[in-house]
Amino acid sequence: MRKMISFMAMGVLLGAGTMAAWGDGIRADRMVLTWKEDPTTTMTIQWIEEAPLKPIVAGRRMEQPLDAVPYIASITIDGADDWWDQGLALEFLASDEHVLPAPDVVSGSARLAWNEEGLAVAALVHDPVAYEGDTLWLSDGIEIYVSDGVGSAHRYQVVITPGRTDEYPEPRYRFYQKRGGPSPDDLEVEVASQVLEDGYRLEAFLPWSNLPELDAQEGAEIGFQFYINDKDSPARRDHRWLIFFPRMGASGDASAKHTLRLAAEASAAVRGRAEVHATDNGDRVHIYAIPELIGATVTVQAGQHVLGEISLERDGHRAAAQFPLPAPAVGTRWGVLEVRDDDGTITWADTATAESSFVMDEFTTVEIWPADGDPTDAVRLDAVPRLIDQWTGMRRQRVHITGLTPATAYRFRAVGAERDFGFRTMPSSLERPLRIAVGGDTRTRQDWMERMNHVVMRYRPDFALWGGDLAYANGVPEGLWRWEEWFDAMYNTLIDDDGFVLPIVVAIGNHEVQEGYYYNHRGFEPTDEWRQRIAPYFYQFFAFPDQPGYGVLDFGDYLSVILLDSAHTNPVEGEQTEWLEQVLKERRDVPHVFPIYHVGAYPAVRPYDGRIAVSIREHWIPLFEKYGIEVAFENHDHVYKRTHPIRGGEVHPDGIIYMGDGAWGVSTRTIPDDERWYIDYSLEIRHAVILTLQGHYRHFAVISEHGELVDEYPATGLIVPR
Repeated sequence: MRKMISFMAMGVLLGAGTMAAWGDGIRADRMVLTWKEDPTTTMTIQWIEEAPLKPIVAGRRMEQPLDAVPYIASITIDGADDWWDQGLALEFLASDEHVLPAPDVVSGSARLAWNEEGLAVAALVHDPVAYEGDTLWLSDGIEIYVSDGVGSAHRYQVVITPGRTDEYPEPRYRFYQKRGGPSPDDLEVEVASQVLEDGYRLEAFLPWSNLPELDAQEGAEIGFQFYINDKDSPARRDHRWLIFFPRMGASGDASAKHTLRLAAEASAAVRGRAEVHATDNGDRVHIYAIPELIGATVTVQAGQHVLGEISLERDGHRAAAQFPLPAPAVGTRWGVLEVRDDDGTITWADTATAESSFVMDEFTTVEIWPADGDPTDAVRLDAVPRLIDQWTGMRRQRVHITGLTPATAYRFRAVGAERDFGFRTMPSSLERPLRIAVGGDTRTRQDWMERMNHVVMRYRPDFALWGGDLAYANGVPEGLWRWEEWFDAMYNTLIDDDGFVLPIVVAIGNHEVQEGYYYNHRGFEPTDEWRQRIAPYFYQFFAFPDQPGYGVLDFGDYLSVILLDSAHTNPVEGEQTEWLEQVLKERRDVPHVFPIYHVGAYPAVRPYDGRIAVSIREHWIPLFEKYGIEVAFENHDHVYKRTHPIRGGEVHPDGIIYMGDGAWGVSTRTIPDDERWYIDYSLEIRHAVILTLQGHYRHFAVISEHGELVDEYPATGLIVPR
């Protein structure tokens, strides 16, 4: 009897809409295959795509005002005041969500101007504590992002430090090219710095030749973003930003910029920001402004129609107010709302950007059929889209398929796409050898990751198992470009010549999480809301593990993979440890049970008495020993290690071997000379573990990025590519 394929919705299915195909706006190169449940009868297909939002504001709308950068024929970058008072003044600079640090900690303003040769940017920064380190963007200084339009691939970033410390007495800068346009080596900037008593002034002149696609003349529009970085010490959490466009993430998100118009004269100084938000009590205009406007009365108006007045109140170190609209933004003629005081426009808000003013009217239908069957008999399933928080214009599509046949090949494609792909369900029993590629710390450089992936694919693994630190994006919007490169590497290397996609199973690591570990967040509670807040992209991108960040996948009657969270979004002790004991107890009779987690209990490089290592040895290791675990996979240290068998805190023939230490696609570390009692073998090398299971037998082969067999356990010399 033919087994039916069914669809389990991952949310609310949208109604009729426009179906799009891969290659027509959908990025198949951001595709991941994984499992939420039984890998023998299910598969989850997901991808990330560009999703332009559709405004449904009705009626004639006022032309959107843009901040105008003035033309100044002669601009000198030397710290003089030759153009400062004539430039566009950016007075409202706030951190994420419009928060303003205390003025005595850091504050600043900026000026912009242009001429035929380029764009001039100057910053005046109050920052009494000087710190500059080797990494420029983790130092005091400014970051400038310029493109030939918001959302354009032709964009670049320059980071500049003022040079006001004994170690770094001169300004430094570094370019980053962000998809398209010239390479960093082709980019130019002229820089001048002036150290002040309690801060500094930086000026930069950026030639238009950095953006050859741009026709720089009056009326042209550019995409622009500006940060002031304040870093008072090497401490990881000691970092503050002031930004022009009140949303972080310009490094990875081409749309996280402000549109500026090149003009003859400057527009009014930017003294605030306003946004329209839909609430349970109606749509409101949220107004934020410079602290000098605290107590000021402002009017909100649509064109010449005044909607009302409101006073700006103190909100921390800023002025703020919430103005209720007399009718919802959706379907009205409000268009662009101006916020004004007696001196003119403070800011404006486009009601088309109100959350309630957007609909997603595109979805994708995916066809699935057995590889040996007829594509015309394919089952059609609708993907369920979800906008990705803090990644404007991007959404994740996901199809979860159930009712598949074990050990069977399937093909799939988006309706209308020219190319189809394939996947295989896992066998329900070990009637054939199963091969798994195991590792972690997958990408700090894309070429390293891709080289390791190519080597691994020679062994034709059934799936890859990664123990965290995937894209090194740190859970923040400005790291999203790292996810782009990570997905690109997946697409470039983990699809075979027949179009079969290698599924992946992932655990969480510190570089998926803001500040790395839950205990770095004051007030943290082990809730879904908190986990989503500190590791938003990990939880949005991957179908498994879903909340709460740790879980188990059972492969038929022969294999269980236990993914654990080593204090990143969950404490090691408490609920996770209690769950772990129950899971291990229920799988006493499964011949192959492998825990995988990020931070090692027996590290090859980091301190043996590290906080998390000690916690894992106290809470998890006794359970591993109690319930018969033989091998556990660890990561985080960027080398290869295999321990002696360990039991009860000492080498023992019936002990557990801890293997891995995470060096798939990252720079390796130096192994210390302290001859740790528990290490049997270690190497400073990028590697993957090729795990083969057959019956009750298992074999571990460690392969370098150049395809060399550098270790195996047990030693047989029989491991070969399929």
